[in-house]
Amino acid sequence: MRAYSYYPGCTLEGTEAEYNKSCVNVCKRLGVELREIADWNCCGALETTSEKALALSLSARNAAIAEGMGDMDCVVPCNICFNNLRKAQHEIVNDTKVGKIIRRSLESAGLSYEAKVRIRHLLDVLVNDVGLERIGHEVKRPLEGLKVAPYYGCLVVRPSVICQFDNPVNPTSMDEVLKALGAEVIEDFSHKVKCCGGSTLMGDMETSFALTRAVLKEAKDRGADCISVVCPMCHTMLDAQQGRIESHFGERYRMPVLYLTQLMGLAFGMDPVDVAMGKNIVSAKNVWEAIR
Repeated sequence: MRAYSYYPGCTLEGTEAEYNKSCVNVCKRLGVELREIADWNCCGALETTSEKALALSLSARNAAIAEGMGDMDCVVPCNICFNNLRKAQHEIVNDTKVGKIIRRSLESAGLSYEAKVRIRHLLDVLVNDVGLERIGHEVKRPLEGLKVAPYYGCLVVRPSVICQFDNPVNPTSMDEVLKALGAEVIEDFSHKVKCCGGSTLMGDMETSFALTRAVLKEAKDRGADCISVVCPMCHTMLDAQQGRIESHFGERYRMPVLYLTQLMGLAFGMDPVDVAMGKNIVSAKNVWEAIR
């Protein structure tokens, strides 16, 4: 079993507990040991635009603790957390003005960070370390007949100089995992890397709703049974906000939105409880009935 340090981030231990539960159970099945970072803190997502040095210092603290755990890559399942931890590393490595501030902040807290630990998104680890052959080997209940729209969001692959594990314009890693599970993947899903508008929800609801509506509408128009995601913010917009968006535009989608790890767990033969299906806001009953 290969071990990784694990940074779940705030949402996975709060509103998006289904992602955490399915992630941990699926990784265990695949022989991936996740060792949660002790005393981790928020990645600083809400301060990224207004207080860059503060936000990245918060992310760097988590990376510094992970680096102190030994020679292990650090797995991050949340797109925003992943992006922030990688940005902090980028500033340190390139010794920028912000990087110098980060170093001083860590030193004042008694920490040092050489930026040597590899910060990896969960999707990267699944595809490039575990591999599609191993994932396919674990499939006991193929997702045959299930048409899935793969939605990556904008922060898991961009900016490419930060993320560096998949094509920033047309990523295919989630597509390949879904195919290994036996699902029918909607090819060339045009909104796969478009922003969901989550960051503007509080200040500009109209724009935010319009961006998420476009993702839901394409998925419905192309006959998707569900949308697959790997980001808590995207999941919140597409799932939890779906009812408000339907009311706002006078439309109905009734589109289940599942984390990739929930779909993996179901395909591996796990009980819906093991992937916390009951926490999804939009019912995924059609998904379960199609494959059981």
